[in-house]
Amino acid sequence: MAKQVFEQQFRDLVDEFEKLHASILKTESPRSYGEFFSFFDKLLNTDQIFFWKKDFAKPKGKQKFLSFKKTSVVDFKNIRQIQEKTNFKESLCAMNGADLMLKIPGAHTKEFFCFYFVNVKTEIPKNETIRHFFTHRVAGLISLVEKLAEVQQLNFIDDVTGLYNQRYLNILLDQEIERFKRTNMSFCVLFIDVDHFKNVNDDNGHMVGSQILKEIGVIVKGAIRAVDFSFRYGGDEFLTVLTNTTTEQAMNVAKRICDTVAATPFLIQGKSIHVTLSIGVACFPDHAQTKEKIIQVADHAMYCGKKSSRNIVYVAS
Repeated sequence: MAKQVFEQQFRDLVDEFEKLHASILKTESPRSYGEFFSFFDKLLNTDQIFFWKKDFAKPKGKQKFLSFKKTSVVDFKNIRQIQEKTNFKESLCAMNGADLMLKIPGAHTKEFFCFYFVNVKTEIPKNETIRHFFTHRVAGLISLVEKLAEVQQLNFIDDVTGLYNQRYLNILLDQEIERFKRTNMSFCVLFIDVDHFKNVNDDNGHMVGSQILKEIGVIVKGAIRAVDFSFRYGGDEFLTVLTNTTTEQAMNVAKRICDTVAATPFLIQGKSIHVTLSIGVACFPDHAQTKEKIIQVADHAMYCGKKSSRNIVYVAS
């Protein structure tokens, strides 16, 4: 009887991994690690999942840190702090209510990946066959995600700013609209345009203009959360998607970006250049109910702001 139970558990586990493998292959997002989060959340029924990549062959060591339910990396800066703050076991054997860590070797000896699970509510049987299969299958799927990420990086990243490009914007907006249908969580779009940017290029050259766009991209990305997304929309236009955000919260983010850029002297080739931004704010579904319309409305709000002033945040009506 025990053997039959084990065989069924093992078959179920294999089936779940096959589904995970298929979902990773279908995922167009460069954040394919999210598929692991959904998989483990369903399998373990855990309160929180942290994932990080550590590579001691590189100067900074940690290259990636992601979490499932929006807890900031600031709260868990390194492995030692996690170990000190929580009761973890580096094992697949988990009792109800325990925290556990799954450590997976990487491609070389100084690289590894960690999944850390908080308050696991599903008991996992202590069995070496299951552990061996589980660990090696996760390692193989992580390798797949890494390879896919390299390809997706070429497809979805803007060369000048390092932000996402329009290809990924279309995918993301589809995902956020589907998320709204499931959870009723709204999201907001900021349409950002650099004021009088043609004059910057004409006076200083396109190389200087590109450097300013890159630095503005850094400011935009630094002003949003890890769960939000920043894009170069084209030319001197940027766009951000703020997940699970109200219009008022989006306005505050937009004002922060606007004020920071206006107060920043861009020092390029020994010359200090000042620029300002005009930002349009639109919220889904209050201002639009399709991905095309939400961009159009945010764009229109930005131009309404430009007509009355520059260096302004304007909310769609």
